[in-house]
Amino acid sequence: MLGAHFVYNDEKDIIYNDNTFANWARRAGYKTARFPGGTVIQTWDWNDPTGLQKPEVDYWDQPDPVKVDPARWMSLDEYLRFARIAEIRPLIGINLLSGVRFGRIDDSVKRAGEQVRYVMSKGFRGAFYYLGNEDMHEMGGLEAAADIFRRHAMEIKRIDPSAKLFWNDNIVGLNNNTRLEKFLGIVGRSPEGMPYADGVEFHAKWPGDEDTIAEPVTLDFWRSQVPLNIAGRGVFSERASALRAKAAAAGYPSLMLANNEWGLSQFKGEIFQRFSRYDYSLVAIDYLQDLFIGQYDVAAFWSNVAADKNGTPDREMKRLIDTSNGNRLNPMHLGFEMLASAQGQKIANVLDRTSGSVSRNPSCYGFAAFGNGRFEVFLMNKSTNPANVDIKIKGISLGNQRAVKKSLIDTADHWGEVTVEYVPLQNNKMIFTLPPMSYTKIQLSGIPGTW
Repeated sequence: MLGAHFVYNDEKDIIYNDNTFANWARRAGYKTARFPGGTVIQTWDWNDPTGLQKPEVDYWDQPDPVKVDPARWMSLDEYLRFARIAEIRPLIGINLLSGVRFGRIDDSVKRAGEQVRYVMSKGFRGAFYYLGNEDMHEMGGLEAAADIFRRHAMEIKRIDPSAKLFWNDNIVGLNNNTRLEKFLGIVGRSPEGMPYADGVEFHAKWPGDEDTIAEPVTLDFWRSQVPLNIAGRGVFSERASALRAKAAAAGYPSLMLANNEWGLSQFKGEIFQRFSRYDYSLVAIDYLQDLFIGQYDVAAFWSNVAADKNGTPDREMKRLIDTSNGNRLNPMHLGFEMLASAQGQKIANVLDRTSGSVSRNPSCYGFAAFGNGRFEVFLMNKSTNPANVDIKIKGISLGNQRAVKKSLIDTADHWGEVTVEYVPLQNNKMIFTLPPMSYTKIQLSGIPGTW
């Protein structure tokens, strides 16, 4: 569920050479990381990458251009080294579009198989792979793209049957369209009944694409969104439940859902109004919380670092790593660490759409995660005022233990900090206060039984 995102030509070696980020990702509970990002459709030859982005021509089987200094971008080997140290399952892109451009699909299929064999030779059997990226229209539309996906998937699954394959369709399921059913119907299964497509990924950044956002985006606008809403894409938690029902009806009850480019929009002309570093991070945490509520299978935050070409003053604040401040992690990482423990747990949404939240405060909402003797509540408080909350847990005796309450709050420098308090239980009830503009995790452990 918790994933990082590498855009290979943005990732300078100096950011990762000392393994600080990889070690943090392991401790924080990261499970995957997407590589090489959306650039998989732009001359991504896994065996001979250039470090360039969006060149005018595709250099497959053509003389190589002058390459960017390898120290300024991440190779597949460098990525797999990160995956090994961070102990994550790789999520690797496979270029489909070059084969379409050159009319050489068979060669493209062969190249994809060689890539999977190489990844396996490095000790990563059963990796995640995403085939193409936001390029369905360039492949001739949904039907053509599904056939191209199928041809590549057949070869990949022959080489590594445990590989998990994702296709991309950013508008799948919107307005109750039937794109999911159509794609799965064309891709189909192996003679043994193994699905060739294991999951679908669809992307969106908050508050939306540049052509959907005409007005300046304010903090008040964000506070009004309960839950978070992406212009033109809707509420992702609600979209997940609808797509799962469609997949099950089509005979794919285990189809995985992924948002592997979720994050904060980067506009050519900045329209965010008076967002601090901390504010951006709180929005990112709000987005990830909604993905947890929707129980997505994979989610990779866009992105680790900002591209040099994106010159807006706050570009570094919207990414996980601020390279202009000594590769310091933005405060969103503290919320991501909190949420990591909810991975693999049973999820219950505590937002009541008719009356606000359980505390009758529309600015305060979240979810509960429970299992393996642990019970956790995650709550966002978007208000500039404190929020009083009481939680009563029915059906099980919790004894006289105390709950641990961790809250991410703002600081004068806007890098944020986590405060820790203990909440006593009285008659199976917890009463506590959420700080203004905060994200809080309440944790109880050692709870007997399964429930």
